[in-house]
Amino acid sequence: MSRGFSLLEVLIVMAIVILLSTGLIYRMSDARRDKAVQATGDAILFTLEEAKNNAIAGKYGLAHGVHFASSAYTSFSGTVYSAGGANNVVHTVSSDIEITPALSGGAVDVIFARLNGEANVTGTITVAAADDSTTTRVLSIGAGGDVSIE
Repeated sequence: MSRGFSLLEVLIVMAIVILLSTGLIYRMSDARRDKAVQATGDAILFTLEEAKNNAIAGKYGLAHGVHFASSAYTSFSGTVYSAGGANNVVHTVSSDIEITPALSGGAVDVIFARLNGEANVTGTITVAAADDSTTTRVLSIGAGGDVSIE
């Protein structure tokens, strides 16, 4: 009787461990990507709701809005977005995430009217993983200023 393992047995066990580890790493990267898309979508939803609430409250006596670009979104006050606005808050997203607005008239700004919170545009904003367009969160904006996420 031999004591210990043969080289073939050790190689087979190592191959099985490597295969299982590869599958686990792949699944973890998928989960990380899904979580990043979800977190970004939730953060944009919060920013839109905050802009709407600031407009309804009449903060600074102005309307409030959110400007969208592919790799960032900016909350601002006023009826027109200005890149150098004093009250702007820029939120940069990871390079693994893309933001795509599909708003009425091709707009890239959602502006909520002062005191009533009605939105100037309707449409959707899609948050997607840059390397996998099937991993998405879609935010919908209604004319009354209603914002929801799917």
